[in-house]
Amino acid sequence: MEEDPALEDGGVYLVETPEGIHLREARWEGAWVFVPWVEGYPSFPLEAVRVVGRVRGLVYYDPL
Repeated sequence: MEEDPALEDGGVYLVETPEGIHLREARWEGAWVFVPWVEGYPSFPLEAVRVVGRVRGLVYYDPL
């Protein structure tokens, strides 16, 4: 049996669902939920995903 991953509130994770791999922010809302940064995309409860990995760094840029 696998252990639950050690999640960090506000951490960014790659999660897998039957529809594919998604980039989501983990939030504790009484239970773990993975939420998108862009409105209109689905959120996923921990029970509905497999955590693939955690994003350790992000690069921001301004388009020209």
